[in-house]
Parts: sequence; structure tokens; C-alpha cells
Amino acid sequence: MSTEEVLSPREVQLLELLRENRSITQRGLAQRLGVAVGLANALLKRLVQKGYVNVSQTDARHFAYLCTPKGLAEKSTRLLKHLENSFDAYQQARSLIRASVASLEASGCRRVGIYGKGGIGEMVYLALKDLDLAEVVLIDDPAAGGRWMGQTVLSAAAAGALGLDAVVVALPEPPGDLLAA
Repeated sequence: MSTEEVLSPREVQLLELLRENRSITQRGLAQRLGVAVGLANALLKRLVQKGYVNVSQTDARHFAYLCTPKGLAEKSTRLLKHLENSFDAYQQARSLIRASVASLEASGCRRVGIYGKGGIGEMVYLALKDLDLAEVVLIDDPAAGGRWMGQTVLSAAAAGALGLDAVVVALPEPPGDLLAA
């Protein structure tokens, strides 16, 4: 594939939009892409020139856009590459988290809390479950009382009464009220 055939992320997004709705207008494409109609038109022309999209006129003012097999194959290839990169990043994050929480077990922690529900919290939870800990509790004030990962989520105040050995904050930034507790 030559350099000029490499698709931009917007072109890939445009291919996906066309796959979903081949009768979408250029104005509709522009709105969904968050760009001006002129840019949507230019992106479409480039995809037609590269052989990724066919255009047919349905009447005097309307066109139908169809992804070619080449366009569908390119979109699929890009999606698989993105998934592969995402999985690699997930594996790296998981390894880093496992190494970090292993120090808890080594320091004698047996009862550990995780503050923060989400992707990071889930990876921390799974890493802690692999260790020989007596108890892992889930803490998240906004979600307290709900269920997550098969357990009831506790508030920070309720978890504070449990006498945990450590709390892992699984958020990009800890909330201010947690630091005060």
C-alpha cells in the first residue's frame, strides 16, 4: 500500500458511517463527523479516488455512497489493528497493576479495599483476587449500596470501620473527600 492510500482516522470513521447508512447526505456525514460540509465532501472525493467508495446518483440532487470491498477490507484491517493495540495496552497496564499490588501481599496486607469503580478498578480487583488475601472490598461513594464485580459497593465511611490494611485508589485522581477521610 502506498503512502497516499493510508487512511486517516476521519476517513475510517466516514467509511463506518457509510457502511451504516449508504443514503446519508453529505450534510449528515459532516454533522456526524463534526466537520464542515466542504471537508466531508473532500473526504468523500479522496475515498472515491482511492477506490474505497463508489458514488451513484439517485436523482438530480441525491447520491448514494457505497463502500467497495477494498474499503470494507481496509476498515476491517484498521479495526483489527486498533483492537490489537488496545489489547497490548491493556496487557501492559495489567502487568503494571499486578506488580504494584503484589507489594501489598509482600508487606503483610490481608484486608484490602479498592476505591473506584471502572476499568482501572476492575483490573486492580482481578489482580488482588489472584493474591492470597483474606478480603477485598469495593469502595465508591457515588455507587455505595450498589453491586459491582459480584459484591456490594461500600461508602468510604463504611469501609473505614472495617479496619482495612490498605486501600488502593483506582482512579486517575482521588476525590478530595477521600483524602480527608
